[in-house]
Amino acid sequence: MLGDYDYCGVDNLFFCPIEEEGSSFALVSWKHFNMEEIVTRNGEEKEKLKFFYKSTSSREPIEYLKPKL
Repeated sequence: MLGDYDYCGVDNLFFCPIEEEGSSFALVSWKHFNMEEIVTRNGEEKEKLKFFYKSTSSREPIEYLKPKL
């Protein structure tokens, strides 16, 4: 079954400690899709898939991807 093996899981991925802590001064440019709540012209609340472009520390994309892996 998926995840029942010793070599499965995010914990087995290697991340450079400096990148995972986000202590580097370098910014990482990355893109992702995310759901965003919007209000339509008639006042109705809906969710819309939106494309985001970010420039952040290295920690943010790592933390974003971990639950998705």
